[in-house]
Amino acid sequence: MNFINRAIKNIQRRLSKTVMLTLTFFLIGNFVIIGLGVSSAAENAKLLTRKKMSAVVFYELDYQKIALEGDKIQDENERELFYKKIDQLKHTTESVGEILKDERVKAISSPVTTIATTDKINTNHIPSKFEEELEANAEQEVTENGNITNIGHSYDISIKSNITNKLIEFEEKGYSLVSGRMYSEDEIKQNAPVALVSQKFAEHNNLTLGSKIYLIPHNGEVDYMVKDGLEGFTYELKERVVEFEVIGIYNHNLTINPDEILQGIDNPDNNIFTPIGSVEKATLEFNKKFYEFVINQEGIDEYRKEYLQQKLNSINEGRVEDLYYLSTLNILLKDPLDIDKFVEDYSDKNTFFKATVNNEEFKKFSKPLETISIFSNIIIILVVVNAIVIISLVTALTLKTREYEIGVLLSIGSSKFKIISQFFVELVLVALIAFSFATLTGILVSKQVGDKVLEYTISSQKINEENDMYYYPQRYTPYIDDYTTRITLEDVTSEYNVTVQIQTIATLYATGVMIVLISVLIPSIMIMRYNPKKILMSTN
Repeated sequence: MNFINRAIKNIQRRLSKTVMLTLTFFLIGNFVIIGLGVSSAAENAKLLTRKKMSAVVFYELDYQKIALEGDKIQDENERELFYKKIDQLKHTTESVGEILKDERVKAISSPVTTIATTDKINTNHIPSKFEEELEANAEQEVTENGNITNIGHSYDISIKSNITNKLIEFEEKGYSLVSGRMYSEDEIKQNAPVALVSQKFAEHNNLTLGSKIYLIPHNGEVDYMVKDGLEGFTYELKERVVEFEVIGIYNHNLTINPDEILQGIDNPDNNIFTPIGSVEKATLEFNKKFYEFVINQEGIDEYRKEYLQQKLNSINEGRVEDLYYLSTLNILLKDPLDIDKFVEDYSDKNTFFKATVNNEEFKKFSKPLETISIFSNIIIILVVVNAIVIISLVTALTLKTREYEIGVLLSIGSSKFKIISQFFVELVLVALIAFSFATLTGILVSKQVGDKVLEYTISSQKINEENDMYYYPQRYTPYIDDYTTRITLEDVTSEYNVTVQIQTIATLYATGVMIVLISVLIPSIMIMRYNPKKILMSTN
């Protein structure tokens, strides 16, 4: 181990050179540790923000691909056949079951939302204060004998039917069962008329587990015919009402300003969760009776009668599953960091389904962090490359001035490996001392530098969410089942915190050792060519 002692003594003997090298490594260390700290903070901020977001993937029909494939078909009959097959494409119980087997999947929501009204006799929705003022002028009129004379009313219930009982709402979106249970897989297959209602809805209607609720689902075609061509037509209310049994009562943590609620449907407490076929089954049965009744009425023109007969034939030949069209699955993953790999795995080019993720806001607001991370890494690379060049040049010049020492060592039997190791130890000891000081100064200034860099990057890119036409604040809307997490620029940047961690310091020292190693190995080619006799003779 004599080469280590020689290295230490040489450092002490050549103080001026040692000081210059220490200063050089000190500056290199500061640049590297600040760059590593800023880059790590940017990546960590993106990672923490991504973890806070909903890990939801949308598995849906790729209409762009469908259109491109359809345009390739020249024959009209073949093209028509192609689109008929496409019309039959939808997610089924079997396909959902296969996806649920994936260990990465936590829940799936596949809502078919049906707007409805309550029967106003046995069940009523939770009205807003605006509705209370308009109640007297409501368009719906219920006669004394329980008949509806005009269906042009305002719908106040949102029925959310699902093909699965593992729902995102109850896994992540703040919904939780207060009492009762979720509907079972058998109830989904049997299209059972069971439902989950909110606690406030239950209290409003004095409902308990096992109680019945009565809803009138929206049927646009029937409503249109009654209003358009059958003004005097009436039908019994019970023919339209769907009876549900309450099997579960839930609560939620959605906060909504009551002043913003214009209709009952805007209130999440008026959401009813049911198996996917329960509403469709009742609608199918009602439509059949309705069409049969209207066809036999006097005063119906032949064209409409023929049209209704075709609809009736279609109902007689069809199934409940044919009434709902399930083109999109909202898949909740257990870990948000699995999203990219999951999307890649389910983006099958041989099908007309695609996996996507709504992360446009995340991409937009994390852009400053990406810019910071890229430039920090570039600076680190440039500093390291320049450090290798400079230290290699210094080492080469040192070897030239120390030829006599090298010749003596070689002549007394020292191996070339030990000589190279001596130069390596000299530089490593100087680098470690310099990097220790650089760590102290880096800890003091890295946060200030990082904050200034972020501030400048944001201002230079002019990211302004208020003026962005694509930006919209987080709010509840009953018509769109939005399972994504709304984020802002502040959400992303709040996670940006430049600190010098143990990993950063370890990386700094590892980088320093690598720089020294490369800087010594390159000039060491000269030593490998040295002959001790020639060195000493040339020196004399």
